[in-house]
This record gives sequence, structure tokens and C-alpha cells, in this order.
Amino acid sequence: MFSGQWPDVCRLAALTVGILLFLGPLSARTAPYAPSYPLLTIIFAAAIGTIVFTWSRTSANLSLESNTHRTVPIAAAALSAALLIYFAQRWVDVMLWNAYRADMLIIIREATQRFLDGQNPYFTYRNTYDAPWDFVLSYGPLLWGPFVVAQLLQMDMRVVTIVGELFVPIWCGVAMTVEAARGRLFSAAAWGVLFVIVLVSLDVPDYTLMGHTPVYWPLLPLFAALVTRRQWLWAAFALGLLVAARSTMVALVPVLLIAVWANDRRRALPAFAIVSATVLLLFSPFLIWDAYAIWDGMVATYPRVMKQVVW
Repeated sequence: MFSGQWPDVCRLAALTVGILLFLGPLSARTAPYAPSYPLLTIIFAAAIGTIVFTWSRTSANLSLESNTHRTVPIAAAALSAALLIYFAQRWVDVMLWNAYRADMLIIIREATQRFLDGQNPYFTYRNTYDAPWDFVLSYGPLLWGPFVVAQLLQMDMRVVTIVGELFVPIWCGVAMTVEAARGRLFSAAAWGVLFVIVLVSLDVPDYTLMGHTPVYWPLLPLFAALVTRRQWLWAAFALGLLVAARSTMVALVPVLLIAVWANDRRRALPAFAIVSATVLLLFSPFLIWDAYAIWDGMVATYPRVMKQVVW
């Protein structure tokens, strides 16, 4: 039943440890309760090393490996659904009883409303009622664009945030159920641990009040899946979408191109062309509208604000 599953289990366990260490509340503590960051760095590096050295280059076996009783996958599916409903309800309660925290969603609210009014969303906004300071839109169209749906439906912007936050846990629950149905119980258990860790280790209830980036979180596992399957051109397209959402994702472009060059050199130039064309195509209407406004918001202002406020 468990033959050949240990690399998968080790890899998923290491990924779980990495998420717990890198994104968990422990890492956000301040003195005197701050963790030992050199120690956490070593453990995190060991987790990444485990993922790399247990990486399987063979195709997954999709056939059933044992006659697992049907109650096992049913129980896995029921547990996944119950946890998802519970945590979604918690996040909705937090959303309903609290105002926006920080100004990220306020910026997106103003920008999407301006866009629906037929005006350029890349603009300097001044003294809104709940953010009495000047700010500019520093996000790409694939980050603020999905929030247009919330504006059209007159919903709280954070409904979109919660949907994005639930995407990865939902698919972890699906993977756990499928692996249980195949009789791969160790792998199913590992997916279950990852499922729970993603739900409980992230400080999601607080982040939901200001969360803007979850709208592109579904693109991250898609990009990772395409890379692991060496679908380089589709991976380049997915990365182009990510860059068009958050400008800092441009840091992944050379990483992807190095991987393509090392594995399939003839696709390196097409991959670069696809990334560039995807980003340019999505930004082109706004570049034509007012190129300077995009430069001011995404290049000139954003790094300075991050340096002053975050870094």
C-alpha cells in the first residue's frame, strides 16, 4: 500500500514545515518572544533541500493501489468540507464586524470605482473618507481587476479576498480525498496535514481585513504545476499573468528562463516572448491611456512607499 510513496510524503511534509515556519504567526513575533531567525533559516533551508532531493521525475501512478474501503475517501471529503465551511464562516464573521484595515483595499475600491466610471484607475487619489492621505494605484490589472466583480455586485471587497484564500485549501482537500480513494494513505495524510496547516498557520483572519493579494494566489499553484510538468510555454504564460498582477513577480522571470534554458534550450526565447507579450497585452490599454501614471504608481512610488512603511 505504501510502496513508492515515501518521496511524496517527505516532499509534502517538508513543504508543510516550510509553510509553517515561513508564514506562521511564530515568525511575526517581536522581542522578547521572537524566534531564533538563524535557526528558522536553517530549518527552512533543510525543508527546501528535502523537497529538491526527493523530487520525482517520473509520472504519477494514477491507478488504485489497494482496495481501500470507500468510507476512507468519503470521510476525507467530509472532513475537508467541514473544515472549509468552519474557517470560511470565521473569516466572513471577521469581515462583517470590522472595517478595512490598512489602505490596500481602499486603494482598490477607489480604483475600481473610477474604472467603472470610465476613467483611468492609475491616478493619484487624495483624502478619501477612510484614508485621509494621498495614494496611487501600484497594482497590476490582474490584481485589482477581479475586485470589479465585487463593485458590480455591491459586495464587500473582502468576499473576493476570502475566495482567493480558500482556493489552495480546497485543492489540498481534493488531493487528500483523491489520494485516499487510490489507497495512498500516507500521501493522503500528508495532503491532510498540509490542508490543515494552510488553514490554521496563516494569520488569515487578520489578513482578511486588508487582503488584496489572494486574488492571484490561484495562479501560484497553477504556475508551479506547469513548471513541474515542464510545460514551459504555458508556465511562461502563467508567469506573465502573475507579473501583470503584482510587479514584484518579475523576480521569477529570470528563474523560469534559467530553468527553461537548462532543460529545453530551444524554448527559452519563446518563453521570454510569451511572458513579455502577456504582460504588455494586459497593460497596453492603460499604457495608451496614460503611461506616466503607471510609471509613477508602479515604478516610482511603490518601491519608495515599501521602503518607508514596510522595510
